[in-house]
Formats: sequence, structure tokens, C-alpha cells
Amino acid sequence: MKKTLWIPLYIVVFIGSAVIFGPMVYKAYTSDETSKVKWNDSVGTVMTDFSYGEKAGNKFDLYLPADKSRDHYGLIGYFHGGGFHGGDKEGDAPILKWLASRGYVATGINYTLNVDGDPSTSILNMTLELKEGMKAAVAKAEELGYHIDKVATGGGSAGSLLAMVYAFRDADDAPVPVAFTFQAAGPSFTDPREFGQCKGFETPEDRASAMKFFNVFLGLDVQEEDLDNGAWMEKIKVVSPALQINEHSVPMLFSHGCVDHIVPYNQAEHLLEALDSYHVPYDFIQFDRGGHNMGWQPKKQQQFLNTLKEYLNRYMPL
Repeated sequence: MKKTLWIPLYIVVFIGSAVIFGPMVYKAYTSDETSKVKWNDSVGTVMTDFSYGEKAGNKFDLYLPADKSRDHYGLIGYFHGGGFHGGDKEGDAPILKWLASRGYVATGINYTLNVDGDPSTSILNMTLELKEGMKAAVAKAEELGYHIDKVATGGGSAGSLLAMVYAFRDADDAPVPVAFTFQAAGPSFTDPREFGQCKGFETPEDRASAMKFFNVFLGLDVQEEDLDNGAWMEKIKVVSPALQINEHSVPMLFSHGCVDHIVPYNQAEHLLEALDSYHVPYDFIQFDRGGHNMGWQPKKQQQFLNTLKEYLNRYMPL
């Protein structure tokens, strides 16, 4: 098969698989506990489809604990997966209800999904939308009587990248301090070669594919000469969490499957290298037999959930 046909086919497989498995990722690291929450008015309330922007996808839901007596509340924003091409906040209701049942305000936030060839639906624009979505969620919670003093972000698959970007890139602009971030199976370093978009920048076909990936899918302004002089590396920083980590970055909990064929395991290795380099506190749970949805390892799933509880208690105490 010619390369010019192979690359688009790879993109279809990547996005298609992520759409199928992305919304399932949260199940892989939260075990059955989150699905056993007996949700009723004594536990909390769900309020849906608040708008935070003008686009159709700019909606968020709030999961509010029944107890409104506390002086402050932590808010956790959870960003859905789906290959940047699919998914919806409603699919994450179990984990959002679980968080609210533990006394936190939780929000599921939608964003404009990617449309092939449309740069206005780029990953960069998704991150900018979610920045506004978090601000709106905090404001609405305050309006409803829940004083928010800290936020955290989480996600699975595509939502993982978006959650990390908010925590690492946008923390200084958050309406309240960001406490930590958590994710599973997320992309962290947006090099097109690592996702099969091209083998390098030498051939005309590879250069064209790389430029489409950079400028349309990611939403950047990469020029042809940037491929040769390495300037593209600095430009992808805005959508590459592994490049955003520094000595001031918030703590992180994450997991990845060793046999993930959708988001390669080396995406986790980029994070590990950056976190270690800057001495950022983190916990990494490796699913040695896990693919993208990291299933079939219930002990690992419970380990992740227990560690998430520890993070909530340590960094966002009630």
C-alpha cells in the first residue's frame, strides 16, 4: 500500500479505536466501586447542560453533594475521552457521581469535537474551550452556594491530555489553585512520528502529513522550515503536557497499559522523564498486561482508585 493511503488509514484506525475505548478508560482504573454509588437526593444532585460558550459543544454538568453546610469545597473537572473525535460528558456519570458522593463538586465538561480538515476544531482550541469551561463551572458552583477553594482535573485517553494541559499549562490562570491532576492512557508528547502520522520529515509525503497533523489536527502554526531547524518542538509545547512540566507543576497520578496500541506506552515514559527531572510528586501505576482500556487487572484498578482517594485526602481535604 502506498504511504499516502496508509497514513490516512492509520488515522481512521487511531480515531476509531479511541472513540470505542476512550469512554471506557475510566472503568479501567476506578473498579466496580464507582458504579455502586446509590445515587439519590440524600447523596447529591445533578444539574446538566450549562453553557460556557457559543459553540454547541460548550456545555457542562455539575454533580453537587447534598451537604451544603461546609465553608469550602473542592471541584474536580473530568474531561471525557473519545480520540478527540467522539465521546460525551454523560459517559462519565459514574465517576462524577462517585466524586460527589465523597463530598466534592464534580463537573463533566464537553468540548468541540474534532472534524477532519477543520482547524477550528483542533486540539489547541479544545484546551482553550476547557479553560473557559472550568472557569464557568467554578462560577456556577459558587452561585449555587458551594464555595470552591481548589480544583483538580482528570480524564481518560484524549481527555487525559486535556486534563494535563489545564493542570500544567493553565494552572496560573485558574480561578482557584489547582491541587493535582490524574489521568489514564493519555497522550503527552504530540510528535507526529510517535502516532504513525509520518516516519520522519524527509519525503514530500511525510512532510505533508506532518504539516497537516501540526497545523490542522493540533491547531498550531508550524512552517516548512520548522521541520528542518527543529522549531516545531517549541511550538508543540502548548499541547504537549510532558513539555509543560516544570519545578512548579502540581502532583500527578497516572496509569498506562504496557501493550497500549492506540496511545503508545512511550507517551507515559515522556511524562516519567519530565516528572523525575523536575522532582514533581507523582504516582504511576503500570498495567503490565493492559491495552488502551487497561482491563482485566482488578487489583491494579483498585490500586489506582485507592491512590486517587489518597490524593483527594492529601491535596483536597474536606
